[in-house]
Amino acid sequence: RKKWLYIQRQTSAIFKKDPKFVQRICKELDFNPNLIDPVFDKLQRLEGEYKGSELAKILRYVLKADFSLV
Repeated sequence: RKKWLYIQRQTSAIFKKDPKFVQRICKELDFNPNLIDPVFDKLQRLEGEYKGSELAKILRYVLKADFSLV
């Protein structure tokens, strides 16, 4: 649950201008630990490496490629 809330908060912060994208991510994850754990781990790693709009672009790519969410 904590990981899911963290992902929701981070995606909301990163994609402020795209609330539908955030809703889709949260709906797709829907407390599924098989999806949440890898998304959480990758998000944590990416946050340390990238900032701002660059992070948004990379996260969108990761979600599309690795987790087939969008």
